Amino acid sequence: MADDQEKTEEPSSKKIEDARSEGNVPKSQDTSGFVTLVVAFAALLALLTFIQSRVIYLYFYYQSLIGHEINKEAVLQISIVTLKEVVLMVVPLAGTVALAGLLANVMQIGFIFTTKPLMPDLAKLDPIKGLKNLLSIKKLVETVKIILKVSFVLWICYYFLISFTKELPTVIYFSMIDQLAWLKDKAIILASVMLFLFLIFALFDLFYVRYNYFKDLRMSKQELKDEYKQMEGDPKIKAKIRQIQMQMSRKRMMQEIPQADVVITNPTHYAVAIRSR
Repeated sequence: MADDQEKTEEPSSKKIEDARSEGNVPKSQDTSGFVTLVVAFAALLALLTFIQSRVIYLYFYYQSLIGHEINKEAVLQISIVTLKEVVLMVVPLAGTVALAGLLANVMQIGFIFTTKPLMPDLAKLDPIKGLKNLLSIKKLVETVKIILKVSFVLWICYYFLISFTKELPTVIYFSMIDQLAWLKDKAIILASVMLFLFLIFALFDLFYVRYNYFKDLRMSKQELKDEYKQMEGDPKIKAKIRQIQMQMSRKRMMQEIPQADVVITNPTHYAVAIRSR
């Protein structure tokens, strides 16, 4: 009996489908973040020339204001121009990143629409249960993962930024165009390194999340039997139904014998009743 209660069996397709309908899916946040970052980086490179042109436009626009009186009308005009240029630079990039985040989730789990996770659950207000979840091994592993990832990323960023700052005494003598080009090159280097790190984190997190997901959905042998009975029906009940059906069929057959024209019998094996139409 103890073996039947141990969750040693892989989850059935019905168990997985039921979990999906409840919003319980193996979604890796690191994988979604990595896909979003890749798309954001590609979009930034595609829009970089356009963004650079708008930044240069603002630069010369602000320069043209030198020597002019700054009053309420001028401040309003400056704010409108600045806001317009910022919107032109930010909205295409932000829209692409938002779409990438949506597609990253759909790529992992498909399209699911359910309101069940939004339903209020009073059991979640249980402080004892909440404390157990807070101090669980899963939460501890997640905390350690976050600390390690953040520490490693910050260390890598610090290392590269320090190396970049050594070039600043020379860069300050560049023209604005050359400074933007230098900044572009360094940003590409730093982003490429970060993307490589996030790829490693994403692959690890994807396998870890999926492993834990299917592990949590494992079933005992008794659960598999109960699910089979629920889907196919109890074998004992099905056998009893077949027995009743056979009895009813024999009863109808016996009722039809008096109407037969000819009855051929074998005393030990069978009897055949024939009636002409």
